[in-house]
Amino acid sequence: MFCRLALLLCLALSPLTSHAQTSDSGLGILGGGVTLAHAGGNTPISRLDAYLDTAITRHHGAQLDFGLTRFPGHDDGRIALHLYMAPGGQAKYGVFAAYSDVNNHPASARSAGIEALWALGPRALIEARAGIGTATGSNDFVFASLRGQRAITAQLTATARLGLIDLDEKARRHREIVAGLGLTYRLSQNLSLGFGVTHSHITGRPALADDTSAHLTLTARFGTAATRLRAAPFSPIRPLTGLYARGALPIP
Repeated sequence: MFCRLALLLCLALSPLTSHAQTSDSGLGILGGGVTLAHAGGNTPISRLDAYLDTAITRHHGAQLDFGLTRFPGHDDGRIALHLYMAPGGQAKYGVFAAYSDVNNHPASARSAGIEALWALGPRALIEARAGIGTATGSNDFVFASLRGQRAITAQLTATARLGLIDLDEKARRHREIVAGLGLTYRLSQNLSLGFGVTHSHITGRPALADDTSAHLTLTARFGTAATRLRAAPFSPIRPLTGLYARGALPIP
């Protein structure tokens, strides 16, 4: 199912972004992409993420995300909208809103917040995000993340990320800290293969053991933009994935 969805999304994005590659107006479709990922560990997780980036003006844009995460026993579908400003070649920043829903269960989550991407020289990027949200059952949460990316060679890129989510309710209190390292190898202009390791530490009740997992990703991207930073997408928004996967936030 994941492969079929990825193929359909790639075919849908290709003609749109080919127009962006030939247009010098700076408006319209900037690009898009599809990522397939699978993570091992104690709880196997498969993911499909897709995005479409559109220029509203020369200095404003909108990124639309779609995602599907498959856990053992259920799927979690997501949609998100990022509205951002990119006044120069060194930064873009804005706001986001996201909604997710678990299939065949009365479980959903909503979140919103702020985010930014900065260029640190010609070969590095850093992304910061902070948000608030609520999940079914009056489970309010806050979350934040930091991600750094640096090109080692023309084909090889290293990534590091750190994430925090805090869910504090009378019936359930959990805090998850996630740290990850990864390498991405560009197979061609539009296709890249990635490998990474993620470590999750959850505190609260009930107590959960730490979990370390390895993941493999395949990403296809299309389109171009006026600057390298403008072409870099904001990362997917899925703060509850770890809590869902490890049972800290049970599915009703």
